[in-house]
Amino acid sequence: MPKTITNKQVKKNTIVEKKPEKISEQKYISYDHLDKIGDIAIYYGFTPRQSPSIKKSDIDQSKALLDGDYIDDEDRHSRLPLHVEEKIALLRMYQEENLHTLPQPVLFYFKEPFKGSLKKSSEYNRYCDLEIIGNSRSIAEATLIQTAKMILAEEGYSDICVEINSIGDKDSIARFGRDLGNYYRKHIGDMHAECRQLLKKDPFELLTCQNEKCRKLNEEAPRSMNFLSEASRIHF
Repeated sequence: MPKTITNKQVKKNTIVEKKPEKISEQKYISYDHLDKIGDIAIYYGFTPRQSPSIKKSDIDQSKALLDGDYIDDEDRHSRLPLHVEEKIALLRMYQEENLHTLPQPVLFYFKEPFKGSLKKSSEYNRYCDLEIIGNSRSIAEATLIQTAKMILAEEGYSDICVEINSIGDKDSIARFGRDLGNYYRKHIGDMHAECRQLLKKDPFELLTCQNEKCRKLNEEAPRSMNFLSEASRIHF
C-alpha cells in the first residue's frame, strides 16, 4: 500500500503549478485543505480546484448532441446518459478561462460533484473526479488508471482489478449502436417490458440490465471491441 503523501512533498513534485491570469484564485483549492485522495491526485500532476457549474446551455447542448439518446420520462427523471452535460461544462470552462494557454495537457482533481449535476455529494461517502484535457494520446488514460488505483489502495482496497473496454471514436460508436439496436430488436419478444421501452431510447443501457431474460441476451450481444476503427484500435 502506498505511503501517505505529505503536502510538502506534493508541492515539490507538482507538475501543474502555473495558472492562467484570468482564473480567480478562489477556484483553486488550497493544498492545506486536501485529504489523502487529494494528495495522491496532486502527486500525479492533477491540480485541485472547485467543481464547475453546469449551466442550462450545457444541458441544452447535451440534448442536441445526443438527440434520441436523451431520456425524458417520469421514471428516469429527464437525465442524460453518461453525464454528458458535465463534460460539456468542463470544456466550456476550458475555453472561457483560456486554459489552452497553459502547458498541455491540464489535469484537474474535483472533490465535489459538479454544481447543478444530478449527482449529489450526499450520495457518496467519498468523491473524486479526475479530468485530463489537451492530450489525445493513450498516456492520458494510463495516468487516470494509475492515479485511481493508487487512490483506491490508499483507501484500503486490495486485489484491485482493472477492466478496460473501448467504444472507440464517433464512427465506431455509430456502427456498434446500429448493430446493437438491430440485435435487440430481433429478440424484443424475449425482453422484459421495461427494456422493450428502453430500447426505443437508449439501447446501450440494455447491456447493464440485471433481469434474468436480458442477462442471457446480453451474453450474446455484439461487443464494442469488434467495431473499432483502425485509429481507435491502435489507440486502445
